[in-house]
Amino acid sequence: MKTKVVLLGDSGVGKSCIVNRFATNTFDIDSRVTVGAAFVARTIEVNDETRDGKERKVKFEIWDTAGQERYESLANLYYRRAHVALVVFALDDEKSFEKARFWINELKEKCERRDALIILCGNKMDKITDEHEDRIVENSSKNNFNGRTKIEKGNDGEIVEGKEEEDEEEEEEETMFVSMDRAERMANELGCHMCVTSSAKTGEGVEELFFEVARKLLQREKGGRRKTDATNSEASKQKKTRNTSTSGARANAESAVVPPRTRDEEANNATKKKKKKKKKKTATTTDGESNPSRRPLHDT
Repeated sequence: MKTKVVLLGDSGVGKSCIVNRFATNTFDIDSRVTVGAAFVARTIEVNDETRDGKERKVKFEIWDTAGQERYESLANLYYRRAHVALVVFALDDEKSFEKARFWINELKEKCERRDALIILCGNKMDKITDEHEDRIVENSSKNNFNGRTKIEKGNDGEIVEGKEEEDEEEEEEETMFVSMDRAERMANELGCHMCVTSSAKTGEGVEELFFEVARKLLQREKGGRRKTDATNSEASKQKKTRNTSTSGARANAESAVVPPRTRDEEANNATKKKKKKKKKKTATTTDGESNPSRRPLHDT
């Protein structure tokens, strides 16, 4: 089975690193930004539960697209006929999470395969440590900067209260992580088929992701076969029903009871039959008298 996979997401979320980890099991800390798109392929073997657990080969043809805005118009060339779309965001980047929403909406609107698997993937899980757990937020409203109220004096000595602003010199902005509960809610809201986490750096979740995708594709293929068989079976039943109905209609037409004749019709028919019999007798008698060969012989 050949499967076209496309990776979408903001620049710097680790799309290329996920592809390299899956294809070659390597991680390049100095990975360069993708220009346009990159292509990688890998074939794996998966236990096909639909065929008594036999091994089935699934070939992933992976397109890694660039995340920069200037390449967004080119992404449609790669994802419009994809079987699987992996939308990646960084767990430590709120902006990339919001960008993921944009890509999912683009897929649902422009992807030609309406049954394409859409997967939301939160990458860079390795950056979440125990000390960061309390910084995982549930919504973007908690990502506001810590500010202070600025108090100034006007020209007349009146105290004026100013707006809240960030004090960059005294306090450094902290990284706020996106929770997976929030990611799962967005995935359900937008109709994604899966919501997973991964770490291209450590390899956690990468291999499992692609194997799970392969299993889902095989299950979907089996469902498609069942649907086709059911459709064919239903069509065959309908055809047999039509043939049976046609045959029955013909038999009924042939064996239809002729409506009984009226008494007058029966009397007329009987009269006609009697007249025919009389005509036959008369014709026989006339022939006997006119034809000497048919006259009876008498002894002289």
